Amino acid sequence: MFFSKSPFVKPFKSLPFFLVALLFVFMLALPCAVRAAQFTSYFHTSPLVMLVVNPDDGAIIEANPAASVFYGWSKQALQTMNIADINTLSKEEITRRMQVANMLEQNYFLFTHRTATQGERRVEVYSAPLVFEGKNVLVSTIVDASLQKNLAYDRDYFEALAKEALEREHLIQKSLVGHASYAQLFWSLGLGGFLLLTLFLTWQVFRQKQKRQEAEKELRYFKLLFEDSEGAYIVATDAKGVISFFNKGAQTLLGYRADEVVGKETPVLFHDADEIATLRERLEKELALPLTPFYALTHAARKNQLEVREVALRDKEKNLFHLLLSVSSLKNAKGEIIGYLGVGVDESKQFETAQHCREKLEAHKQTLRLLGLGTWTWEIQTGQIQADDQCYRLLGHLPHSFTVTFETWMDFIHPDDRASVQKALQEQLAQGDETLVHCSYSNANGHWVRMETYGKVIERGENGEAKRMVGTMRCLNNGHRAQIHPLF
Repeated sequence: MFFSKSPFVKPFKSLPFFLVALLFVFMLALPCAVRAAQFTSYFHTSPLVMLVVNPDDGAIIEANPAASVFYGWSKQALQTMNIADINTLSKEEITRRMQVANMLEQNYFLFTHRTATQGERRVEVYSAPLVFEGKNVLVSTIVDASLQKNLAYDRDYFEALAKEALEREHLIQKSLVGHASYAQLFWSLGLGGFLLLTLFLTWQVFRQKQKRQEAEKELRYFKLLFEDSEGAYIVATDAKGVISFFNKGAQTLLGYRADEVVGKETPVLFHDADEIATLRERLEKELALPLTPFYALTHAARKNQLEVREVALRDKEKNLFHLLLSVSSLKNAKGEIIGYLGVGVDESKQFETAQHCREKLEAHKQTLRLLGLGTWTWEIQTGQIQADDQCYRLLGHLPHSFTVTFETWMDFIHPDDRASVQKALQEQLAQGDETLVHCSYSNANGHWVRMETYGKVIERGENGEAKRMVGTMRCLNNGHRAQIHPLF
Protein backbone atom coordinates (compact mmCIF):
# COMPACT_ATOMS: atom_id res chain seq x y z
CA MET A 1 0.00 0.00 0.00
CA PHE A 2 2.91 2.27 0.64
CA PHE A 3 4.18 2.07 -2.92
CA SER A 4 0.79 2.88 -4.41
CA LYS A 5 0.82 6.27 -2.66
CA SER A 6 4.52 6.99 -2.83
CA PRO A 7 5.77 9.80 -5.15
CA PHE A 8 8.54 7.44 -6.25
CA VAL A 9 6.06 5.34 -8.28
CA LYS A 10 4.80 8.19 -10.49
CA PRO A 11 7.56 7.93 -13.11
CA PHE A 12 6.62 4.29 -13.68
CA LYS A 13 3.05 5.32 -14.51
CA SER A 14 4.14 7.71 -17.23
CA LEU A 15 3.21 6.88 -20.84
CA PRO A 16 6.77 7.13 -22.29
CA PHE A 17 8.08 4.45 -19.92
CA PHE A 18 5.47 1.87 -21.00
CA LEU A 19 5.88 2.74 -24.69
CA VAL A 20 9.62 2.13 -24.41
CA ALA A 21 8.97 -1.17 -22.59
CA LEU A 22 6.55 -2.34 -25.28
CA LEU A 23 8.98 -1.38 -28.05
CA PHE A 24 11.74 -3.26 -26.22
CA VAL A 25 9.72 -6.48 -26.02
CA PHE A 26 8.76 -6.22 -29.71
CA MET A 27 12.41 -5.80 -30.75
CA LEU A 28 13.31 -8.91 -28.76
CA ALA A 29 10.77 -11.13 -30.52
CA LEU A 30 11.23 -9.79 -34.08
CA PRO A 31 14.61 -11.37 -35.12
CA CYS A 32 13.61 -14.87 -34.07
CA ALA A 33 10.21 -14.63 -35.77
CA VAL A 34 11.74 -13.37 -39.05
CA ARG A 35 14.39 -16.09 -39.06
CA ALA A 36 11.82 -18.83 -38.36
CA ALA A 37 9.47 -17.55 -41.07
CA GLN A 38 12.24 -17.44 -43.69
CA PHE A 39 13.46 -20.95 -42.88
CA THR A 40 9.87 -22.30 -42.95
CA SER A 41 9.32 -20.65 -46.36
CA TYR A 42 12.53 -22.18 -47.74
CA PHE A 43 11.65 -25.62 -46.29
CA HIS A 44 8.21 -25.78 -47.95
CA THR A 45 9.26 -24.31 -51.36
CA SER A 46 12.63 -25.98 -51.85
CA PRO A 47 12.89 -28.70 -54.55
CA LEU A 48 15.36 -30.50 -52.27
CA VAL A 49 13.97 -33.48 -50.31
CA MET A 50 13.81 -32.46 -46.61
CA LEU A 51 12.45 -34.13 -43.45
CA VAL A 52 12.17 -32.86 -39.86
CA VAL A 53 12.67 -35.80 -37.47
CA ASN A 54 12.32 -36.17 -33.68
CA PRO A 55 15.82 -37.35 -32.56
CA ASP A 56 14.37 -39.10 -29.49
CA ASP A 57 12.01 -41.60 -31.13
CA GLY A 58 12.54 -41.11 -34.91
CA ALA A 59 9.02 -39.79 -35.58
CA ILE A 60 8.74 -37.72 -38.80
CA ILE A 61 7.43 -34.32 -37.68
CA GLU A 62 7.37 -32.51 -41.01
CA ALA A 63 7.99 -33.35 -44.68
CA ASN A 64 8.20 -30.88 -47.57
CA PRO A 65 6.44 -31.39 -50.96
CA ALA A 66 9.69 -32.58 -52.57
CA ALA A 67 9.85 -35.43 -50.00
CA SER A 68 6.30 -36.50 -50.91
CA VAL A 69 7.25 -36.66 -54.62
CA PHE A 70 10.51 -38.56 -53.91
CA TYR A 71 9.09 -41.19 -51.54
CA GLY A 72 5.68 -41.62 -53.21
CA TRP A 73 3.67 -41.13 -50.01
CA SER A 74 1.54 -38.07 -49.37
CA LYS A 75 2.82 -35.43 -46.98
CA GLN A 76 0.12 -36.39 -44.45
CA ALA A 77 1.13 -40.07 -44.67
CA LEU A 78 4.82 -39.25 -44.15
CA GLN A 79 3.99 -37.20 -41.03
CA THR A 80 2.39 -40.28 -39.46
CA MET A 81 5.44 -42.47 -40.15
CA ASN A 82 8.69 -43.15 -38.31
CA ILE A 83 12.09 -42.85 -39.96
CA ALA A 84 12.47 -46.59 -39.26
CA ASP A 85 9.59 -47.17 -41.73
CA ILE A 86 11.81 -45.68 -44.47
CA ASN A 87 15.38 -46.58 -43.41
CA THR A 88 16.34 -50.23 -43.92
CA LEU A 89 18.68 -50.27 -40.89
CA SER A 90 17.54 -51.63 -37.53
CA LYS A 91 15.78 -49.22 -35.18
CA GLU A 92 18.69 -49.43 -32.70
CA GLU A 93 21.23 -48.51 -35.38
CA ILE A 94 19.04 -45.64 -36.62
CA THR A 95 18.79 -44.29 -33.04
CA ARG A 96 22.57 -44.44 -32.68
CA ARG A 97 23.12 -42.57 -35.97
CA MET A 98 20.62 -39.85 -34.92
CA GLN A 99 22.48 -39.39 -31.63
CA VAL A 100 25.75 -38.97 -33.56
CA ALA A 101 24.13 -36.32 -35.80
CA ASN A 102 22.49 -34.58 -32.80
CA MET A 103 25.91 -34.17 -31.11
CA LEU A 104 27.46 -32.79 -34.35
CA GLU A 105 29.96 -35.66 -34.46
CA GLN A 106 28.89 -36.49 -38.03
CA ASN A 107 26.46 -34.80 -40.43
CA TYR A 108 26.77 -37.04 -43.52
CA PHE A 109 25.40 -40.59 -43.85
CA LEU A 110 24.81 -43.11 -46.65
CA PHE A 111 21.59 -45.12 -46.24
CA THR A 112 19.14 -47.28 -48.18
CA HIS A 113 15.59 -45.86 -48.03
CA ARG A 114 12.28 -47.43 -48.98
CA THR A 115 9.82 -45.66 -51.31
CA ALA A 116 6.16 -46.34 -52.01
CA THR A 117 6.57 -47.07 -55.71
CA GLN A 118 10.23 -47.66 -56.61
CA GLY A 119 11.37 -50.07 -53.90
CA GLU A 120 14.68 -49.37 -52.17
CA ARG A 121 16.92 -46.48 -53.23
CA ARG A 122 20.45 -45.55 -52.15
CA VAL A 123 20.50 -42.04 -50.66
CA GLU A 124 22.91 -39.57 -49.07
CA VAL A 125 21.56 -37.91 -45.92
CA TYR A 126 22.83 -34.62 -44.47
CA SER A 127 21.48 -34.14 -40.91
CA ALA A 128 21.90 -31.39 -38.34
CA PRO A 129 20.14 -30.58 -35.06
CA LEU A 130 18.00 -27.49 -35.05
CA VAL A 131 15.42 -25.71 -32.90
CA PHE A 132 12.35 -25.85 -35.18
CA GLU A 133 9.05 -24.35 -33.96
CA GLY A 134 10.31 -24.50 -30.38
CA LYS A 135 11.39 -28.18 -30.55
CA ASN A 136 14.82 -29.80 -30.71
CA VAL A 137 14.74 -31.72 -34.00
CA LEU A 138 16.98 -33.11 -36.72
CA VAL A 139 16.68 -31.49 -40.14
CA SER A 140 17.66 -34.05 -42.79
CA THR A 141 18.24 -33.33 -46.47
CA ILE A 142 18.07 -36.43 -48.67
CA VAL A 143 20.01 -36.77 -51.95
CA ASP A 144 19.31 -39.56 -54.44
CA ALA A 145 22.71 -41.31 -54.58
CA SER A 146 21.46 -43.85 -57.15
CA LEU A 147 21.33 -41.06 -59.78
CA GLN A 148 24.65 -39.67 -58.54
CA LYS A 149 23.09 -36.35 -57.62
CA ASN A 150 24.93 -34.10 -55.21
CA LEU A 151 22.67 -31.27 -54.13
CA ALA A 152 24.14 -28.26 -52.33
CA TYR A 153 22.40 -25.72 -50.17
CA ASP A 154 22.52 -21.95 -50.00
CA ARG A 155 24.68 -21.63 -46.91
CA ASP A 156 25.60 -17.98 -47.54
CA TYR A 157 21.90 -17.11 -47.81
CA PHE A 158 21.19 -18.53 -44.37
CA GLU A 159 24.45 -17.07 -43.09
CA ALA A 160 23.14 -13.67 -44.16
CA LEU A 161 19.91 -14.36 -42.24
CA ALA A 162 21.86 -15.25 -39.11
CA LYS A 163 24.10 -12.19 -39.45
CA GLU A 164 21.04 -10.02 -39.86
CA ALA A 165 19.66 -11.52 -36.64
CA LEU A 166 22.94 -10.81 -34.83
CA GLU A 167 22.95 -7.19 -36.06
CA ARG A 168 19.42 -6.70 -34.80
CA GLU A 169 20.37 -8.22 -31.48
CA HIS A 170 23.31 -5.80 -31.33
CA LEU A 171 20.87 -2.90 -31.77
CA ILE A 172 18.73 -4.37 -29.02
CA GLN A 173 21.73 -4.48 -26.70
CA LYS A 174 22.36 -0.81 -27.42
CA SER A 175 18.74 -0.19 -26.52
CA LEU A 176 19.27 -2.14 -23.31
CA VAL A 177 22.21 0.09 -22.45
CA GLY A 178 19.93 3.09 -23.01
CA HIS A 179 17.39 1.58 -20.67
CA ALA A 180 20.11 0.95 -18.11
CA SER A 181 21.12 4.62 -18.29
CA TYR A 182 17.50 5.63 -17.98
CA ALA A 183 17.16 3.35 -14.97
CA GLN A 184 20.05 5.17 -13.28
CA LEU A 185 18.06 8.40 -13.52
CA PHE A 186 15.30 6.72 -11.55
CA TRP A 187 17.67 5.63 -8.82
CA SER A 188 16.98 8.72 -6.81
CA LEU A 189 13.24 8.20 -7.15
CA GLY A 190 13.19 4.98 -5.16
CA LEU A 191 15.16 1.90 -4.41
CA GLY A 192 12.21 -0.32 -5.20
CA GLY A 193 11.81 0.95 -8.80
CA PHE A 194 15.51 0.61 -9.45
CA LEU A 195 15.60 -3.00 -8.27
CA LEU A 196 12.62 -3.97 -10.42
CA LEU A 197 14.08 -2.42 -13.55
CA THR A 198 17.51 -3.93 -12.89
CA LEU A 199 16.05 -7.42 -12.57
CA PHE A 200 14.08 -6.92 -15.78
CA LEU A 201 17.14 -5.78 -17.73
CA THR A 202 19.32 -8.58 -16.34
CA TRP A 203 16.80 -11.18 -17.45
CA GLN A 204 16.57 -9.67 -20.93
CA VAL A 205 20.37 -9.56 -21.34
CA PHE A 206 20.52 -13.22 -20.40
CA ARG A 207 17.80 -14.04 -22.95
CA GLN A 208 19.62 -12.12 -25.68
CA LYS A 209 22.84 -13.96 -24.93
CA GLN A 210 21.01 -17.27 -25.30
CA LYS A 211 19.44 -16.17 -28.60
CA ARG A 212 22.81 -15.02 -29.93
CA GLN A 213 24.35 -18.36 -29.04
CA GLU A 214 21.48 -20.18 -30.75
CA ALA A 215 21.90 -18.04 -33.87
CA GLU A 216 25.62 -18.77 -33.99
CA LYS A 217 24.92 -22.47 -33.53
CA GLU A 218 22.38 -22.47 -36.39
CA LEU A 219 24.93 -20.68 -38.57
CA ARG A 220 27.46 -23.45 -37.91
CA TYR A 221 24.82 -26.06 -38.78
CA PHE A 222 24.01 -24.44 -42.11
CA LYS A 223 27.73 -24.19 -42.94
CA LEU A 224 28.01 -27.92 -42.31
CA LEU A 225 25.10 -28.57 -44.68
CA PHE A 226 26.52 -26.46 -47.52
CA GLU A 227 30.28 -26.86 -47.06
CA ASP A 228 31.00 -30.04 -49.05
CA SER A 229 28.44 -30.04 -51.86
CA GLU A 230 28.93 -28.34 -55.21
CA GLY A 231 26.38 -30.15 -57.39
CA ALA A 232 23.51 -27.64 -57.08
CA TYR A 233 23.06 -24.35 -58.91
CA ILE A 234 22.12 -21.62 -56.38
CA VAL A 235 21.91 -18.00 -57.53
CA ALA A 236 20.33 -15.07 -55.67
CA THR A 237 19.63 -11.57 -57.00
CA ASP A 238 18.43 -8.27 -55.62
CA ALA A 239 14.99 -6.88 -56.52
CA LYS A 240 16.36 -5.42 -59.78
CA GLY A 241 17.87 -8.71 -60.89
CA VAL A 242 21.55 -8.01 -60.23
CA ILE A 243 23.28 -11.16 -58.97
CA SER A 244 24.12 -10.96 -55.25
CA PHE A 245 25.10 -14.60 -54.62
CA PHE A 246 26.70 -17.16 -56.93
CA ASN A 247 27.53 -20.47 -55.24
CA LYS A 248 30.27 -22.98 -56.10
CA GLY A 249 27.80 -25.24 -57.86
CA ALA A 250 26.78 -22.43 -60.23
CA GLN A 251 30.45 -21.61 -60.83
CA THR A 252 31.20 -25.24 -61.68
CA LEU A 253 28.21 -25.61 -64.03
CA LEU A 254 28.59 -22.27 -65.84
CA GLY A 255 32.35 -21.68 -65.73
CA TYR A 256 32.01 -18.10 -64.39
CA ARG A 257 33.81 -16.96 -61.24
CA ALA A 258 31.73 -15.25 -58.59
CA ASP A 259 33.63 -11.96 -58.95
CA GLU A 260 32.78 -11.92 -62.67
CA VAL A 261 29.00 -11.79 -62.12
CA VAL A 262 28.19 -10.72 -58.52
CA GLY A 263 27.09 -7.09 -58.51
CA LYS A 264 27.60 -6.86 -62.29
CA GLU A 265 25.32 -9.22 -64.23
CA THR A 266 21.80 -10.69 -64.16
CA PRO A 267 20.90 -14.37 -64.76
CA VAL A 268 19.87 -13.38 -68.30
CA LEU A 269 23.61 -13.62 -69.09
CA PHE A 270 23.58 -17.43 -69.06
CA HIS A 271 19.93 -18.24 -69.93
CA ASP A 272 19.36 -19.29 -73.55
CA ALA A 273 18.37 -16.20 -75.54
CA ASP A 274 15.85 -18.00 -77.79
CA GLU A 275 14.08 -19.57 -74.81
CA ILE A 276 13.83 -16.21 -73.03
CA ALA A 277 12.52 -14.55 -76.19
CA THR A 278 9.78 -17.17 -76.54
CA LEU A 279 8.79 -16.88 -72.87
CA ARG A 280 8.85 -13.09 -73.02
CA GLU A 281 6.67 -12.99 -76.16
CA ARG A 282 4.07 -15.29 -74.59
CA LEU A 283 3.86 -13.29 -71.35
CA GLU A 284 3.65 -9.95 -73.20
CA LYS A 285 0.62 -11.26 -75.09
CA GLU A 286 -1.03 -12.47 -71.88
CA LEU A 287 -0.34 -9.27 -69.89
CA ALA A 288 -0.52 -6.80 -72.79
CA LEU A 289 2.58 -5.09 -71.38
CA PRO A 290 6.21 -4.78 -72.50
CA LEU A 291 8.48 -6.88 -70.25
CA THR A 292 12.20 -7.10 -69.58
CA PRO A 293 13.91 -10.50 -69.99
CA PHE A 294 14.54 -10.76 -66.23
CA TYR A 295 10.88 -9.96 -65.47
CA ALA A 296 9.86 -12.83 -67.76
CA LEU A 297 12.19 -15.23 -65.90
CA THR A 298 10.73 -14.27 -62.49
CA HIS A 299 7.08 -13.71 -63.47
CA ALA A 300 5.72 -16.68 -61.48
CA ALA A 301 7.83 -15.87 -58.40
CA ARG A 302 6.51 -12.30 -58.39
CA LYS A 303 2.99 -13.75 -57.96
CA ASN A 304 4.12 -15.96 -55.02
CA GLN A 305 3.93 -19.08 -57.20
CA LEU A 306 6.49 -21.86 -56.87
CA GLU A 307 7.84 -22.46 -60.37
CA VAL A 308 9.86 -25.59 -61.12
CA ARG A 309 10.65 -26.13 -64.78
CA GLU A 310 13.33 -27.27 -67.20
CA VAL A 311 15.42 -24.37 -68.57
CA ALA A 312 18.22 -24.13 -71.10
CA LEU A 313 21.48 -22.47 -69.98
CA ARG A 314 24.73 -21.65 -71.74
CA ASP A 315 28.06 -21.76 -69.92
CA LYS A 316 30.94 -19.37 -70.40
CA GLU A 317 32.01 -21.30 -73.51
CA LYS A 318 28.43 -21.04 -74.91
CA ASN A 319 27.80 -24.77 -74.51
CA LEU A 320 24.09 -25.55 -74.05
CA PHE A 321 22.80 -27.75 -71.21
CA HIS A 322 19.52 -28.20 -69.32
CA LEU A 323 18.71 -27.49 -65.70
CA LEU A 324 15.71 -28.27 -63.48
CA LEU A 325 15.23 -24.84 -61.88
CA SER A 326 13.07 -23.58 -59.00
CA VAL A 327 12.62 -19.79 -58.72
CA SER A 328 11.15 -18.12 -55.63
CA SER A 329 10.98 -14.59 -54.26
CA LEU A 330 12.80 -13.34 -51.14
CA LYS A 331 10.81 -11.00 -48.90
CA ASN A 332 11.50 -8.84 -45.86
CA ALA A 333 9.40 -8.64 -42.69
CA LYS A 334 6.95 -6.27 -44.42
CA GLY A 335 6.28 -8.74 -47.21
CA GLU A 336 8.16 -6.66 -49.78
CA ILE A 337 10.21 -8.49 -52.44
CA ILE A 338 13.92 -7.82 -51.85
CA GLY A 339 15.31 -10.37 -54.27
CA TYR A 340 14.93 -13.72 -56.03
CA LEU A 341 16.45 -17.14 -55.41
CA GLY A 342 17.05 -19.80 -58.04
CA VAL A 343 17.93 -23.37 -57.03
CA GLY A 344 18.61 -25.89 -59.76
CA VAL A 345 20.08 -29.29 -60.57
CA ASP A 346 21.73 -30.31 -63.85
CA GLU A 347 19.31 -32.89 -65.28
CA SER A 348 20.69 -33.05 -68.83
CA LYS A 349 21.78 -36.68 -68.52
CA GLN A 350 18.48 -37.67 -66.98
CA PHE A 351 16.54 -35.92 -69.79
CA GLU A 352 18.61 -37.78 -72.40
CA THR A 353 17.97 -41.09 -70.62
CA ALA A 354 14.23 -40.39 -70.40
CA GLN A 355 14.08 -39.57 -74.12
CA HIS A 356 15.94 -42.78 -74.93
CA CYS A 357 13.49 -44.77 -72.77
CA ARG A 358 10.51 -43.17 -74.48
CA GLU A 359 11.93 -44.09 -77.90
CA LYS A 360 12.54 -47.70 -76.84
CA LEU A 361 9.05 -47.93 -75.36
CA GLU A 362 7.46 -46.67 -78.57
CA ALA A 363 9.48 -49.18 -80.63
CA HIS A 364 8.39 -51.93 -78.23
CA LYS A 365 4.73 -50.96 -78.67
CA GLN A 366 5.10 -51.00 -82.44
CA THR A 367 6.56 -54.52 -82.27
CA LEU A 368 3.68 -55.74 -80.12
CA ARG A 369 1.13 -54.33 -82.56
CA LEU A 370 2.87 -56.07 -85.48
CA LEU A 371 2.68 -59.38 -83.58
CA GLY A 372 -1.02 -58.79 -82.87
CA LEU A 373 -0.41 -58.74 -79.11
CA GLY A 374 -2.33 -56.63 -76.65
CA THR A 375 -0.83 -55.93 -73.21
CA TRP A 376 -2.55 -55.44 -69.85
CA THR A 377 -1.73 -54.79 -66.19
CA TRP A 378 -3.95 -56.00 -63.34
CA GLU A 379 -3.80 -54.20 -59.97
CA ILE A 380 -5.03 -57.17 -57.96
CA GLN A 381 -5.89 -55.37 -54.71
CA THR A 382 -8.08 -52.75 -56.43
CA GLY A 383 -9.34 -54.95 -59.28
CA GLN A 384 -8.45 -52.28 -61.89
CA ILE A 385 -7.04 -53.45 -65.24
CA GLN A 386 -5.09 -51.15 -67.54
CA ALA A 387 -5.39 -52.48 -71.09
CA ASP A 388 -3.67 -51.00 -74.13
CA ASP A 389 -5.45 -50.01 -77.37
CA GLN A 390 -4.79 -53.41 -78.98
CA CYS A 391 -6.74 -55.28 -76.27
CA TYR A 392 -9.83 -53.20 -77.02
CA ARG A 393 -9.42 -53.72 -80.77
CA LEU A 394 -9.11 -57.50 -80.38
CA LEU A 395 -12.60 -57.46 -78.83
CA GLY A 396 -13.97 -55.11 -81.50
CA HIS A 397 -14.26 -52.03 -79.24
CA LEU A 398 -12.87 -48.53 -79.57
CA PRO A 399 -9.76 -47.96 -77.39
CA HIS A 400 -10.67 -46.99 -73.83
CA SER A 401 -14.39 -46.87 -74.61
CA PHE A 402 -15.11 -48.36 -71.18
CA THR A 403 -13.32 -48.95 -67.87
CA VAL A 404 -11.89 -52.45 -67.45
CA THR A 405 -12.04 -54.22 -64.08
CA PHE A 406 -11.59 -57.87 -63.17
CA GLU A 407 -15.38 -58.33 -63.05
CA THR A 408 -15.98 -56.79 -66.48
CA TRP A 409 -13.08 -58.81 -67.90
CA MET A 410 -14.60 -62.07 -66.65
CA ASP A 411 -17.97 -61.08 -68.15
CA PHE A 412 -16.37 -61.19 -71.64
CA ILE A 413 -15.28 -64.85 -71.17
CA HIS A 414 -17.57 -67.67 -72.32
CA PRO A 415 -19.48 -69.23 -69.36
CA ASP A 416 -18.00 -72.67 -70.15
CA ASP A 417 -14.43 -71.29 -69.81
CA ARG A 418 -14.78 -69.14 -66.69
CA ALA A 419 -14.22 -71.92 -64.16
CA SER A 420 -10.95 -73.06 -65.78
CA VAL A 421 -9.70 -69.48 -66.13
CA GLN A 422 -10.43 -68.68 -62.49
CA LYS A 423 -8.70 -71.89 -61.37
CA ALA A 424 -5.59 -71.06 -63.39
CA LEU A 425 -5.52 -67.55 -61.94
CA GLN A 426 -5.92 -68.78 -58.36
CA GLU A 427 -3.03 -71.21 -58.81
CA GLN A 428 -0.77 -68.49 -60.12
CA LEU A 429 -1.75 -66.01 -57.39
CA ALA A 430 -0.88 -68.65 -54.78
CA GLN A 431 2.26 -70.17 -56.34
CA GLY A 432 3.63 -67.52 -58.70
CA ASP A 433 3.81 -69.74 -61.80
CA GLU A 434 3.17 -68.33 -65.25
CA THR A 435 -0.36 -68.74 -66.59
CA LEU A 436 -1.30 -69.48 -70.23
CA VAL A 437 -4.98 -70.02 -70.95
CA HIS A 438 -7.12 -70.36 -74.08
CA CYS A 439 -10.72 -69.26 -73.89
CA SER A 440 -13.47 -67.62 -75.89
CA TYR A 441 -14.32 -63.94 -75.53
CA SER A 442 -17.46 -62.13 -76.64
CA ASN A 443 -16.62 -59.32 -79.08
CA ALA A 444 -18.56 -56.14 -79.82
CA ASN A 445 -20.62 -57.90 -82.54
CA GLY A 446 -21.80 -60.61 -80.15
CA HIS A 447 -19.58 -63.31 -81.71
CA TRP A 448 -17.26 -65.62 -79.76
CA VAL A 449 -13.57 -65.10 -80.50
CA ARG A 450 -10.93 -67.61 -79.41
CA MET A 451 -8.09 -65.88 -77.50
CA GLU A 452 -4.76 -66.84 -75.94
CA THR A 453 -4.06 -65.00 -72.69
CA TYR A 454 -0.70 -65.09 -70.90
CA GLY A 455 -0.09 -63.62 -67.45
CA LYS A 456 2.50 -63.50 -64.67
CA VAL A 457 2.63 -62.02 -61.15
CA ILE A 458 5.45 -59.46 -60.99
CA GLU A 459 4.89 -57.95 -57.54
CA ARG A 460 4.03 -59.46 -54.18
CA GLY A 461 3.59 -58.04 -50.67
CA GLU A 462 5.63 -58.81 -47.56
CA ASN A 463 3.44 -61.81 -46.77
CA GLY A 464 3.64 -63.19 -50.30
CA GLU A 465 0.24 -61.94 -51.42
CA ALA A 466 0.03 -61.06 -55.13
CA LYS A 467 -0.27 -57.33 -55.82
CA ARG A 468 0.28 -56.89 -59.56
CA MET A 469 0.06 -59.11 -62.66
CA VAL A 470 0.98 -58.28 -66.25
CA GLY A 471 0.28 -60.18 -69.43
CA THR A 472 -0.62 -60.33 -73.12
CA MET A 473 -3.55 -61.50 -75.23
CA ARG A 474 -3.95 -62.34 -78.93
CA CYS A 475 -6.55 -63.79 -81.27
CA LEU A 476 -6.35 -67.49 -82.33
CA ASN A 477 -9.17 -67.47 -84.91
CA ASN A 478 -6.72 -67.79 -87.80
CA GLY A 479 -6.45 -71.51 -87.01
CA HIS A 480 -2.90 -71.55 -85.75
CA ARG A 481 -0.66 -69.62 -83.40
CA ALA A 482 3.00 -68.68 -83.67
CA GLN A 483 5.49 -69.87 -81.07
CA ILE A 484 6.14 -66.60 -79.19
CA HIS A 485 8.14 -66.55 -75.99
CA PRO A 486 6.53 -64.76 -73.01
CA LEU A 487 7.37 -61.05 -72.89
CA PHE A 488 7.26 -60.75 -69.08
